[in-house]
Amino acid sequence: RSHPGVVIEMNNFLSTGSFWFPDCVDAPIKRHPDCVIIATGNTAGMGATAEYNTAQKQDASARTRFVFLEWNIDEDLERGLASNSEWCATVQSYRKAARAANVRGFDVSTRATFQGEALLAAGMTQAQVIDACIRCGLDDAAWKKVKALVA
Repeated sequence: RSHPGVVIEMNNFLSTGSFWFPDCVDAPIKRHPDCVIIATGNTAGMGATAEYNTAQKQDASARTRFVFLEWNIDEDLERGLASNSEWCATVQSYRKAARAANVRGFDVSTRATFQGEALLAAGMTQAQVIDACIRCGLDDAAWKKVKALVA
């Protein structure tokens, strides 16, 4: 999501291992030998997608300084962290259905699991929580496609 110009400023640091921070007076700060730089994003730096429409396209000189690993949601971990296993299974079934329905701009993240658990614990009905944490305003036609594929 970073502004591309800010990322370009990191190029020197990524290449040389030293960086002039605003408070540097005499010399740049050198990267510690144990320092590892990890950048994350919902896109591969190529700009906006239907799901992540404010993502900034990044300069190739910055993108090529990283390796790209696809990191899908670890549903076993999600189940292990969830306090409501039934709700977690519901979220995961909608996630699978959403992918199969291939509805552009729609994503069921782990936030649906953890926010939904809190709302259910606060007394909302499952139907209300599905609407609030999974559907999230998706139009009726697209929602019908997703719901038809829920196991």
